[in-house]
Amino acid sequence: MKPKKIPITLLSGNSGAGKSTLIRAVLSQNHPYRVALINLDMGSRTIDPALFASPDLLITTDERVISADDDLAFFAYVKNLMKIMMELYRSQDFDTLMIELSGEYPVDDVLQALLYSDDALSESLRNAYRIDSVVSLINALELWTTMNQELMVSNTENSTELFKQSIRYIESSNVVLLTHTEVMDLPSVQQTQEFIALLQPTARVIKSHYGNNLPYRAVLHTHLFDEEATPSPMEPTVDQRYHDEGLNTFVFRCHRPFHPRRLAEFFEHFPLTTLRTKGAFWVATQPDIAFVLSQVGSNVEISVGGEWIASQSPELLELIHSEGMDENMGWDSEYGDRINELLFIGYQQPIKSIRTHLLDCLYDEEQDFLDDVEDPFDVD
Repeated sequence: MKPKKIPITLLSGNSGAGKSTLIRAVLSQNHPYRVALINLDMGSRTIDPALFASPDLLITTDERVISADDDLAFFAYVKNLMKIMMELYRSQDFDTLMIELSGEYPVDDVLQALLYSDDALSESLRNAYRIDSVVSLINALELWTTMNQELMVSNTENSTELFKQSIRYIESSNVVLLTHTEVMDLPSVQQTQEFIALLQPTARVIKSHYGNNLPYRAVLHTHLFDEEATPSPMEPTVDQRYHDEGLNTFVFRCHRPFHPRRLAEFFEHFPLTTLRTKGAFWVATQPDIAFVLSQVGSNVEISVGGEWIASQSPELLELIHSEGMDENMGWDSEYGDRINELLFIGYQQPIKSIRTHLLDCLYDEEQDFLDDVEDPFDVD
C-alpha cells in the first residue's frame, strides 16, 4: 500500500562520484521498502534490476534537449522528470523513490522547480510525493585539493568549476557522504569537514567508502528535508563566528546602500583568503533592486534576486504596516527591508580589514555625488 505521500531521496554529486555504487550498496541490504529508482545520470547505467521488487521500478532516461537557451533545456529536463514521476506513481506499486540526478543542473534549481512550479502536473506531484532528503556524494580529496588551489591562487578554470559544483551540492544537502577520506591525512579530513559544516551547518556528514557499510536508514525515510528551512540564496545560513586559526566566517550586515563603483572595485579584488561569499545587497543607484552575490574562489557572480518590498506601492506598504508584517522583516525606519547581508567563509580571513573595506564602500549621501557615476550594476 502506498503511503499518503511517497518520500523522495534525491542523490546528487559529480559524474563518477559513486552515486550508482551507493544505490547498489543501500538496496542490497535487508530493507523493508519497495524502492523505485529514476536514473537521470547518462554516465551511470550499472544498476541491477534484480535489486528491485519489480524490474519496472528501475527507470533510466537519456532524454535531453540540445539548445543554446539554457533555461529552455532546463525546463525540458525538469518536465521530463515530472512526467516520469507521475507515470510511475500511477502505474507501479512502491513506497520509496530514489532519483539519481545528473550533474548537468544544480540540485537546488531542481528542488525549486519541484516545490514551486505552479502548473497542474506540479500540483499533482506535490500531492503524490514529498522530498525526504537530499544526499550528496562529495570526493573529500578533490574538495580539499581544489579548496587549497583557490587559496594558493594555483587554480585553473576546471578546478574552480569543480570547487563551485561541490559547494552547490553541499549547500543543498541534508546528508553529505564523504568519499576518499581513507587516502587523506587526519588534519586534511578535519579541515574538509569543518568547511562543510560552515557551508551547511544542518547537514549530516558521514565518511563513507561509496556507501559501503552505510545503513539504509542514513538515506531512506530520514525526514530530514524541511521545505521551510531551505535556505534562500539571499539569506546567509550561519551567523558570525570567529576562529583563532584556520577556517573562519562572518556576516556583514548594514541597511545603508553601497556606492556602486566602490563596491564593484571590491568585487574585482576579492580577498584571496575568502573561499565562499553569498547573500543580498543593494546599491544607491538601483534602490528598487535586490542583487544576489555568489562568489566561489575566483568566480564571482551577481544576479537580480527581485525587488525590495520597500519599493512597492504606498497602498501595499500601508497594508504591510497595518498588519504588522513589517515587524517580522527587520524593517528599518529609513530603508525598509533593504539590507546588505553577506556571508563570508574563508581561511584566516582578515575579518576586520574586510569589514573596514566594506564600510568604505557604503554610499555617503553628504559626500558622494552619483550624477556622473557609471553604474556597473545598471539593469536597464
